[in-house]
Amino acid sequence: SQPLAPLLVGRPGCGKGRLVIELARRMGLKLYVCQGYDNADASELGCTLVPSDEGNGRIDYVLSHLATSMLSGGVCFVDEIGKFPGRALSLLASVLDDRRYIDLDLIGERIEAHRDFRFIAATNGEDIDGLPDFLRSRLFPVIRVEAPERREIDDIVCNQFPGEQRAMKDRLEWFWRLWEEEPGELDPPTPRDALQVFWLAAKLAALDGKPAGDEPFEDDLGAPEMRLDHLKRALRQFWEGRPC
Repeated sequence: SQPLAPLLVGRPGCGKGRLVIELARRMGLKLYVCQGYDNADASELGCTLVPSDEGNGRIDYVLSHLATSMLSGGVCFVDEIGKFPGRALSLLASVLDDRRYIDLDLIGERIEAHRDFRFIAATNGEDIDGLPDFLRSRLFPVIRVEAPERREIDDIVCNQFPGEQRAMKDRLEWFWRLWEEEPGELDPPTPRDALQVFWLAAKLAALDGKPAGDEPFEDDLGAPEMRLDHLKRALRQFWEGRPC
């Protein structure tokens, strides 16, 4: 039977990509990621021309991650599919129905999908309405991915600081209190939000413990001296860096 082609919809940072990575791992398949952006064209999903590393004016034909996953039998994950212009998505029509092939006009070849080929896409909620009708009818099921609950986010953060479980309990209490005290309407933090804040706070703590001019090593990111003021500074920088 025809494999499903799920579309994951959710806020940035809520774990859509992490979910796909874990699914590919459990299926024992290689994962190939195509990243959507506004100026992409159909070659991003098919085949591109690039100057050869050998020089001498030679040109190499490079298959996209989509075409490679179809050949080898892997999982193709098109992240931010809603960012692709509609014309760039036209190649997917024959990939996502019972034809299961892609025509690469640049090299005059048709690639038939391997039996193990699977397709998953993801987009943010505000971009889903921009998907062409032919594509929306082929992406099924549509799965809403919500940010995990507080307990799960706490577990995710603690896993990044395995040697500091007792101290992390207090730090997480500080984090949630500071987040809730921030003026204005804030959505609950995503796992990515929380991790970015704690990584930055750990970096600030490590910098405070170093002589001026010394850069902390990666091992310093588990600095046990992370204090409330480090979290406050990290949250302030995080909020100032967020797009309006």
